Amino acid sequence: MYRKHSFFGCLAGLALLAAPGPALSQSLPDGLTTGLSMQHGGETRTFDVYLPDRSGMVPLVVDLHGTFASGDQQRADSGFLQLAQAEGFAVAWPDSLGSEWASFPGFGPEVDDVSFLRALVDELIVSGGIDPLRVYATGQSNGAAMAQRLACDAADVFAAFVALAAATPSDQLTQATCNPSRPVPMLTMRSTSDMVLPYEGGQTPPQAPAVIPIRGAEEELEWWRNLAGCPGEAPPVVESLGEDSECSRYVECSADVEVGMCSVRSTSQFGHVLYQNSDGLDLAQRAWSFMEAYSLQDVPGDDVTIDETIEGNWVGPEADDQGLMFDYIAGPDVLFVAWFTYSEQAVSPINPPEPVVGAPGQRWLAATLEIDGATATGDLVAPAGGAFLQSAMPEQVSPVVGTITIEFSDCDQAQVSYDLSTADRAGSFPIEPLGAVVAGEDFSC
Repeated sequence: MYRKHSFFGCLAGLALLAAPGPALSQSLPDGLTTGLSMQHGGETRTFDVYLPDRSGMVPLVVDLHGTFASGDQQRADSGFLQLAQAEGFAVAWPDSLGSEWASFPGFGPEVDDVSFLRALVDELIVSGGIDPLRVYATGQSNGAAMAQRLACDAADVFAAFVALAAATPSDQLTQATCNPSRPVPMLTMRSTSDMVLPYEGGQTPPQAPAVIPIRGAEEELEWWRNLAGCPGEAPPVVESLGEDSECSRYVECSADVEVGMCSVRSTSQFGHVLYQNSDGLDLAQRAWSFMEAYSLQDVPGDDVTIDETIEGNWVGPEADDQGLMFDYIAGPDVLFVAWFTYSEQAVSPINPPEPVVGAPGQRWLAATLEIDGATATGDLVAPAGGAFLQSAMPEQVSPVVGTITIEFSDCDQAQVSYDLSTADRAGSFPIEPLGAVVAGEDFSC
C-alpha cells in the first residue's frame, strides 16, 4: 500500500508518501479509454477503463475475462459497458498475462495477479475518482475464478463479488488457502448445460484447459455459505427467473452479507458462456444489483465502537516509516489523530523497532474526528510552528488540507480513506495496531 520515502517537509512530500501506489501521469477523462498500461511486478500490464461523467467519487466494477479471451472481448460480451453508461459507475477490463489469470494456488501463470489487481484499483482511485469503499469484482469462467480468489485475498479492497461460470477447485481452494479478512458477499452463477465446468461437479473434462476436481453448483454454494457464517438451519430464499433459471440466496449471514447461487441454462457453444442464456437474462444487471448493495463501510458489526481500546500507534502492513496515532477523548466523544512519519533517529532500540511518537524532526498531519459508531470522519490539518501534541504556539497555523475517514472493523483492523484536496491525492489503505506487528500472533486486544 505505502511506498517508502525519505523525510518530507511539506504537504507535497506527504502526498507522495501517502499515495497507495504508483499514479498515472494525469487524471483519466470521462468515457471509454482503451490501451492503458502500468508497470507491475516487472511486467507491462494493460487494461481499458470506462468512467462516467463525475461530480464526485464513483463505484468501480473490475470485469475479468475468461481463458483465451481478453479485456476487449469481455467488454463486448458482459454487458457492463452499456449498464455502466446507464447507471453511472466505472468499469475496468484488465488483461491477464498470457491466456489466463493465476486464479488459484498452483493454477495459471506464475504471477501475482492479486497484487496486480490491488495495484490497478489503487491507480484508478487516484486517476479515476473511484470511491475506495465501493469497488467490486466479477468475471466469466477463469475471470470469475479470479474474482473468487480476490474474495479470499483482497476482501479489504473489494466490497462484493459475482462469479459467472466458475467452479472452485476442491483440492486447491480450501479453508487453509482461503481466509477472507471479513465475511464476503458472494453470488455465483452456474450453467446447467455446462460441458466445461459441469453443474454437478466432479472434474473438468479432458478437453478443458486443465483437468481438476471441482465443486458442483450446490456444493459450491454451501462452501461460500459456510465461509460467510450463514446459519445452517436457515433455508435459502428461492427466486424463479424464468423457465430454466432460478436463484437461491442465504440472507442471514454474518455482518449482514448475502451468499447466493443462480442456476442458468447457457445457449452458447459447450453451454459455458452464461451471457447467452435460454431465458434472455441480463446477467450484468443482476450482478450489479447484488454488488451495489454493499460497501466497505458496511463491514463493521454493530458491536464495534471507537473508544479508548484503540488508543496508541497504528501502522500500514507495508509501512515501516509512518503510521497513525489515536487518542480517544471521551467527553466530547471525538478521536484525535496524528498521521506521522519518522526516521531511524526517532525509533526506540527494540526488535522490531517501535516509533517514538513526537520525536524531533517528525512530520505529521492532524485531525479531530467526529465519531459515528465504528467510523470517525473530519478535516485533516497541517500543524506548523508548535511542538508535537503541545498547545498551539502564537505563530502556529493549521491549514485544512483535506479530509480523512477511519473505519474500524475490529479493535485490531481499520481502513483509512483520505482525500488530500490541496495536493489532488486520494486513496485508501488498511492499518493495524503497532502492537500486533511487534507481537504477531500473540497480540490480542
